[in-house]
Amino acid sequence: MRYVRDGIPASPGIVIGPAHVLHWEMPRVPRATIPEADVEAEIERFHAAREWAKARIRALREDVAERLGPVEAQIFDPQIVMLDDVDLVEPTIAYIRENHFSAARAFELRMLEFQSAWRRSGHPLVVERLNDLLDVQLWVTRYLLGLPEPDFSLSELEHPVVLIARDVTPTFTVQLDRRKVLGLATDGGSRTSHSAILARSLGIPAVVSLGDISAIVENGQEVVLDGRAGRVIVEPTEFEKSVYRERDIRVREWEQELVLLAHLEAVTPDRQPVLLRANIDLPAEAETARAHGA
Repeated sequence: MRYVRDGIPASPGIVIGPAHVLHWEMPRVPRATIPEADVEAEIERFHAAREWAKARIRALREDVAERLGPVEAQIFDPQIVMLDDVDLVEPTIAYIRENHFSAARAFELRMLEFQSAWRRSGHPLVVERLNDLLDVQLWVTRYLLGLPEPDFSLSELEHPVVLIARDVTPTFTVQLDRRKVLGLATDGGSRTSHSAILARSLGIPAVVSLGDISAIVENGQEVVLDGRAGRVIVEPTEFEKSVYRERDIRVREWEQELVLLAHLEAVTPDRQPVLLRANIDLPAEAETARAHGA
């Protein structure tokens, strides 16, 4: 059945391909308690999990700095800071010591409290950082439960797909293989979320805030994703596919023309100079603005 969903354009580009619906969730934490004699050892396990998570995030940060640049790498700095946040660490320890919760259960409870407080704040810059919080929770929880590192390679894919998900975290986004992922469509998110920023840096077309797209699309259904207009069409007609293919060609031609025009002198037809400026969201976008003549 044909569906059309309009969301927020997060990364430009037009792609057509089969959908792959990604279902992922936080590992389930057992509700068991621990003996009082194990409390201090459990607190040490929590500290070890934090240190391990920081080491993994730092390694990821270094990889991003090398592949995408220093500005994109800074996206992971808040996650490292979160892991040392007294408001996160001390209450977790208190839950272990006073309630005899396991480290995983105590940490899960504190993270739920954090998430609830951030959502209640209603501030867009706070709410859109919830995925960073999920990244932190994912690393620490998997260590405490003895689970392997999360696999974001999508190695099971046999051909390129348009990835559909409820949401994605920065750690997941930055490890996407451009050869396997044509585009990205998510139920939630915003244009200035860290995941959206990384999608743009990777050159992966993306549309976010699509509502229920992950619930209505099935694996293998053909999808048109327009990351410039913020539209996703499920099971498009042949006419729609031809329209978007032509639009993609035109946009690419316009972009090439703009690069050429950017090197010309910025003047009116009667030779009056014009100051060309650009409105940017992030410092890294200054490079693109300069390349286009700003």
